[in-house]
Amino acid sequence: MKAEPQEPLFDDPTKGLVIGVVIPAFGHPQFLAEAVISACTQDCDARVSVVVVDDGCKFTETGQTVANLMQRFPGMLHYVRQKNTRLPGARNAGVRFLLGLEPEIDSIFFLDADNRIEPYSLRQYRRTLGDEQTVGWAYPDIAFFGLSWGDEGFDVRETAREYSRLKHLCGNISEAGSLVRADMFRAGVFYDETMIHGFEDWDFWLSALEAGFVGKRVEQAGFLYRRRPESMLADSRRQEDELISRMRRKHLALFAPRNLMALGQEEAPSFAIVLHDADQVVLTSDPLVAGKTLAMQGFEAAIAKWYAGRREYFFPENLIVMSEKQWLQLKAQPLFLRWFFWAMKEAEAPYQRWLLEARSYPYHEGISNETPIVGNAVLKIKTEGLVSLLLQEGDIVVPEFSPFVFQTPDALLHGHAKAAFDEALSALCSLVEACKARLSDGLKVRHAGRRYAGPDASSCHSGLIDEICAEENRQAFPATRPCRRLLVAVEQNTLRHSAKRAPFTSFLKRLSQSVDEILLVVERGRKRDLAALGFAEWAHLVTDLVMLDRIESSQEYRMYLSRRIYSLFTLKAKEDGAILARSVDKIVTYGATAFLEVLGSARQHGVKGYVYLDQSLIGRQAGLGEDGAKLLAFEHAEEKIVCDNTATRTAFSAQGFPPGKFMESEIFFDLIGAN
Repeated sequence: MKAEPQEPLFDDPTKGLVIGVVIPAFGHPQFLAEAVISACTQDCDARVSVVVVDDGCKFTETGQTVANLMQRFPGMLHYVRQKNTRLPGARNAGVRFLLGLEPEIDSIFFLDADNRIEPYSLRQYRRTLGDEQTVGWAYPDIAFFGLSWGDEGFDVRETAREYSRLKHLCGNISEAGSLVRADMFRAGVFYDETMIHGFEDWDFWLSALEAGFVGKRVEQAGFLYRRRPESMLADSRRQEDELISRMRRKHLALFAPRNLMALGQEEAPSFAIVLHDADQVVLTSDPLVAGKTLAMQGFEAAIAKWYAGRREYFFPENLIVMSEKQWLQLKAQPLFLRWFFWAMKEAEAPYQRWLLEARSYPYHEGISNETPIVGNAVLKIKTEGLVSLLLQEGDIVVPEFSPFVFQTPDALLHGHAKAAFDEALSALCSLVEACKARLSDGLKVRHAGRRYAGPDASSCHSGLIDEICAEENRQAFPATRPCRRLLVAVEQNTLRHSAKRAPFTSFLKRLSQSVDEILLVVERGRKRDLAALGFAEWAHLVTDLVMLDRIESSQEYRMYLSRRIYSLFTLKAKEDGAILARSVDKIVTYGATAFLEVLGSARQHGVKGYVYLDQSLIGRQAGLGEDGAKLLAFEHAEEKIVCDNTATRTAFSAQGFPPGKFMESEIFFDLIGAN
């Protein structure tokens, strides 16, 4: 362990402050004195108030120990005894006692009865906490003693050298032995006293995150954690899945798909776009968001750092190599860009060559027999492919690249494919060579007594972002911008007929005035030219376009009120729709589209689905045909049906559709605009 930090006396950050220490006590009275003395003998200029909360401890030695020490530390040490409420209740009791005792208290430290702190600890903690009000707590590395395998009787665990909200959602990176700004309690953040089976600390920090606070790591904190054979944490491991599920339900805003995608963009971008002729690398999770830009040397250093600590550091899962000209060409056609990047994310081959093709209908697939002349190419390498190249000795031998095609009416990239491929491949090899040279100079390693013990960085994507924002073994749609975002689903045949397309275009225009982004999903049974769908009339009103396949003649159906309700989406299209739904705030199906089959899944993630029935969609039977039956069958998943036709509303109500679920169009547009 490092020696006590050396600092001038006039630099004491605790001068003139009141700092509290809460020590819950239940069992293990033999360790209590060490904890109390370490708290009461702090070498700082703060006025320290320490309270021991006897949480109904059955050992009389607990109260006797505190009584004896109160004589040694009069006015500093306090004692509160209560009925057993478990650890969360004891900590809350101590906090409330100190807030009442010291109304001007600056911060409060949590110290368990079997742990202790060094004399300089509160100084170090308070210096780190600083004066930035959004920093709600300062947390330590954990120095274990007791049952330790360190050569010097201790070993140190680092959970997060740089605080990360995303990592904190994956696992607890802040030990309870932290200094908490008192204003965090004044803002209403306390322990949940029902969390009595463990993970109470993690839940507490998540509540702090929801309230707008973040943590900051203390270097050389002097916090000493006694390792014992059994603890409450061991109990929590036995109920881990249940407790994590409970916390995710409780902190819905933190674990909402759109929040996770925004955090991923900020802290752990999915893509590294290497612009090989511009000496630049763009780090982003969303091709329509600027992201962070690094010079090539800075990116090489980032690769070396990640390679030396792959569990600790975030690194993009997808390395894309292209020229700056190609990147500018891509950004000039933003309508298909997220769809293209989603296709690249989903492709599993470690080495990929993407060809961009001009085709009247947009699609992506492996190269087919009918593929005509293709446009320029970009390379994509997954992280496992990059690691494989870095492990090679001697000259780099790149395995064969799997070919993929992405088709749009005007190819996203133009130029000679082979020349682009050769240039990108040469740039990739140069990048790998430069990284190997850095690695050969030696890696910076930790002291043998220190180790990283936080969440695996890669699991923050696979075990959190993709788990919540996508379907099983799928990838999240790359939309991360925090804005008002709406998904509109429409059947291709609606767009083919000008009599129906005109009111739909007016509908889109009205929506575009109230939201920031519109994701348009066009459901198609056959691949048709976009020009035949009036593309030029409505393309400028939407941010993203995705085409989903539907089945013209499905054999899968369910019965509802003696009617057959056919499943119109393919299995993949249904999964695609469920993933797309998690990237928006609301869904609107223009008529009884196949997207009705996705609304139930979307609702589970807090995304409400509306059905817009324009007059042009209503037949002679006032909506009680096949489409009407489907709307009735999916009533449980529909938030509202927007319909101004009185006869249709009456007919639906007569079939059992709740009248309260109808909404007039003007009220609907007001609702979209208000949110």
